[in-house]
Amino acid sequence: MSLWTDNLWYWKHASSQCNVVCEPGHYKTIDSMCVNYPAGQFQSASGQSSCTLCAIDYYQPNRGQRSCMSCPAGQVTPATGSLSADVCNMVTTNYTTLQTTKGDLHIYCYMYI
Repeated sequence: MSLWTDNLWYWKHASSQCNVVCEPGHYKTIDSMCVNYPAGQFQSASGQSSCTLCAIDYYQPNRGQRSCMSCPAGQVTPATGSLSADVCNMVTTNYTTLQTTKGDLHIYCYMYI
């Protein structure tokens, strides 16, 4: 093969790699490979370069997912990015009200059981 032919092959191969769009739940690496996002995170759109941690009240034990799973009713996770339903705990809520010049401010206190 001539140098021109080698370069033409490389250009065609490299340009096809630039057009890789990864499915939801995956991101594209520098070498155009689609890789799963870690557990505890998700991405619902394709072609993204970042993911989102599962919110409080949600968890995701699997890699490469489009969404997170909700804790059972009356239970919450203690932090974002939770990996398992095992961390969902019963919670009781109490709040106190402070009166301010701009209205009432409710301060919630959560107690995990």
